[in-house]
Amino acid sequence: MALENKILSVQQGVAEALGGMGLPELDSVSLRLRKMVHIGQRVSNDELKQVCNVAEKNKKCLKNFPPPFIAVPGMVAFTLRLGGRMMVDQAGGVLENANLCLHRNLGFPMIPGSALKGIALHAAWCKWLEALEAGSQAEARDIAKLIAATFGYPTGDPLPVNAASRTREPACYLDAFLASEFPEDYGKDGHKAASAGAVSYLPAIPADGEWKLVVDVLNSHRDSDKENPIPVFFPAVERGAKFRFAVIPIMGRSTTATLNFAVEMLKCGLSINGAGAKTAAGYGWFDPASDERIADRSSCSQEELEAVYQVEVSGLPSIGLEEIVDSLDARDEHFQRLYLIRLMNEKASLLRKWEKKGNPRLKTVQKIAEKLNLELIYR
Repeated sequence: MALENKILSVQQGVAEALGGMGLPELDSVSLRLRKMVHIGQRVSNDELKQVCNVAEKNKKCLKNFPPPFIAVPGMVAFTLRLGGRMMVDQAGGVLENANLCLHRNLGFPMIPGSALKGIALHAAWCKWLEALEAGSQAEARDIAKLIAATFGYPTGDPLPVNAASRTREPACYLDAFLASEFPEDYGKDGHKAASAGAVSYLPAIPADGEWKLVVDVLNSHRDSDKENPIPVFFPAVERGAKFRFAVIPIMGRSTTATLNFAVEMLKCGLSINGAGAKTAAGYGWFDPASDERIADRSSCSQEELEAVYQVEVSGLPSIGLEEIVDSLDARDEHFQRLYLIRLMNEKASLLRKWEKKGNPRLKTVQKIAEKLNLELIYR
């Protein structure tokens, strides 16, 4: 291809510093793909091959340095293997529809935590709608409440104000359903009318060095058989790559039920709906049979659990510490015991005030303390 048909997306001085038109000295995969590329007629294939070559070169250099992995108390982590090729953030680069979400420094492919939360929330919404359409009202109520507790409220499925814009019955919009079924929580004056979620999703990263970037192609045949197809090239993660996922409970808000629900819905969404672009064509799905757990609260010993919850309880802010009582019933006994001990140590005067005014929160505290055989001392 003639050199004049190529337009470099960076200044000439920068190109010269990186070795000339081919940028041979540019070893950053993300910079090469997102910022410093040649643009013009039918050059994307060559550009993307260079991206894949640089990624392979960097992967060999980093083989003794595994991708970073954060360990957080109470975290559930697992791995899944790609059943098809995957593209995430395809529209985010300089080349049209030819981008890929890569770690900006290390160059390995990743799936943002925000995308994983969206995948899990959509899977949960589908499960709720299936229960509702099947006439399982009790199940639909339970799922809806779990969705709001896990992912936050509003849920992102509001009832359109304009009736002409509605494509479903009002009861089939999740926000309206929650407000109708639980008005004291999610109604117009409900105390949870705006609430944050109970879990965080970390970005998914490769679990080992067996991942690979490839150049894929889509041939657009246009409207006439007499015209040549126009190939569209784009980068993808090759099938078979193993990714590591992690879900973190948010201190003071997460319960065993919300954490397990968040993990279950993420796995469901990844295996049924997939991640990234072109999922309807078989891209982005993960094999559920490849599930391997690496970190799970249920596999901890009693001593490890005690240490996990001690860190969680100690990290709770003193201001607003008493708010945790509202969700204390749903927490593990380890957490309940450590929390009540801290509550007695730091909020004894508040407990006395609750007793004097007959605050219902004190009854919750007393009931849990009795179950744990823990003596309440705050007088």
